[in-house]
Parts: sequence; C-alpha cells; structure tokens
Amino acid sequence: MRTLFAVVFLLLSLPLGSLAALYTVTKVDERLYAAIVDPDGPVASNAFIVVMPTSVLVAGAHFTPAASAEITRIIAGITPLPLRYVVLTHHHQGKGIAGFGFPPTVEIILSAESFAKIREEKQPLSNRLIAFEKVMTLSGGKQTILLMQMDQGHSRGNLAVYLPDQAVLFTSDLMFNDEAGSMTDGSPRGWVQDLLQLEKMVVTKVVPGRGNVTGSKGIRRFRLFLQDFFTEVLSHLERGESAAETVARFGLPPEKMPPHFFRVRQENIEWAWRELREQR
Repeated sequence: MRTLFAVVFLLLSLPLGSLAALYTVTKVDERLYAAIVDPDGPVASNAFIVVMPTSVLVAGAHFTPAASAEITRIIAGITPLPLRYVVLTHHHQGKGIAGFGFPPTVEIILSAESFAKIREEKQPLSNRLIAFEKVMTLSGGKQTILLMQMDQGHSRGNLAVYLPDQAVLFTSDLMFNDEAGSMTDGSPRGWVQDLLQLEKMVVTKVVPGRGNVTGSKGIRRFRLFLQDFFTEVLSHLERGESAAETVARFGLPPEKMPPHFFRVRQENIEWAWRELREQR
C-alpha cells in the first residue's frame, strides 16, 4: 500500500508537461494554456486551450486521433469542465485528417474557406461544423475570444485567435517561433501582410504554431526571416535559375535560418520558387 501511495503521489505531483506524451503544457495566463509540440515528435502543430466558465475551447490544426485524445486527456488534468469547441485554424486539403478524433459532442469552428476544403474531400464527420467569414466573436464570462480570418498566409482561410482582455494571441502556423515548419500551402505576399497586421496588435504573449510562447518580437523576427528567405529565392529567380538550381545554391546564412529548417529546406525553397515566379 505504501508503494502504491508513493506512485500515485508522484504521478499527481508531476507537471502537466511531464504527463503529456505528445505535448508539453505551458500556462500562458489565467485559464489559458499552450500545448507545445516536440519538434522531433509526430504532432505537427501547437494547440491553444481556453478554459471558459462552463466549458473548454481548443484551437489548433493537424489534429490526428492520437493528438485529439492527448488534448482531451490534458484538459481533464486541468479542469473538470467538458471540451465544447475546437477552433480549426486551417486545413490543408488532401494533406490532413478531417475526422479529427474528438467526441461527437464537440463542435468544430472554422473559416468558410476551410469548411469548403473539407466538404470537397467528402470525408465522413461525426462533429458539427460551424463556419464563418472574416470575424467571429465568442463571449464567455470575462473572456472575449476573437477569431479572425487572415489573408492567404500559411493557407487559404487560416485563422488567428485573439483574447483582447488578456492581450494573448494564438497565431497557429501563421508563425513559427525559432522553429521551422512546412510552408508549401501558403502565399509569400499574403503571409508577410498577415504578419505585418498581427504586429500592429496589442499583445503581451503569443502562442505560435511551432516553438515556445513568445511576444510581439517573435512575430517580427519570423516576418523578417520570411522576407530574407523570399528575397534570397527571388535573387536566384532573377538570375534565371531553375528550382533545382535554387535549392542547390540557396545561400541564406545559417544564423538567419530557424532551427531544424534543413528538414523542410527543399520543399519550402521549391514552393517559394514556384510562387514567386508566378507573382513576377
């Protein structure tokens, strides 16, 4: 019995991040949590958890059944309140799982663009979908949750989640903080414009799509990286180089590149080459 009690006590004493297999949980503000993915793990994107007066809202993307189950378990460790809403910040058509794996009582909130992409895939869904255009406001107690559809940016119909009372912003994959991610469904021009718009907002903390919680300087840092990245690719285009030659001769200094960029280097350079060639 003493051994069993000691094991139970140890488990209850562990922080949420230690219990999570796929995410490390960080408290962002009162009743706000970030679920941060391991860059070497199987989950592609961070999630954002908002504990409302009677239920819980989660925002994020790339929810596999395993990730959904882990998020649900994490919430149970934070609060007895049920998960009610999942804000799907974006959906890559043909690349993601639309089934999500959340209980059927959970409602999925998403942009009209993401809704159209999921409908075209004709995947069976057990959750109710709530689609909107431009802006949607949710109010729960003292918390106001603003869902904003941005430009094409990371993908068509991508959303940012802003809590003005706490000045907390969840960018999802519109921004990576000192971390690399796939960019192959976005628009270079639209992405930079999105980040410039987010930089103007009053924020104290920013939860990115990958990497740890940061502030407004993190948005600017990522925007400057994107501009340097696009400028480098464009210089190869102007010299008449092919996509393969651009990949081979890409010369952005290592100090300007985020960690783990080598994992997505070729696909991101080829994507930028194609997009910038079309925009010339």
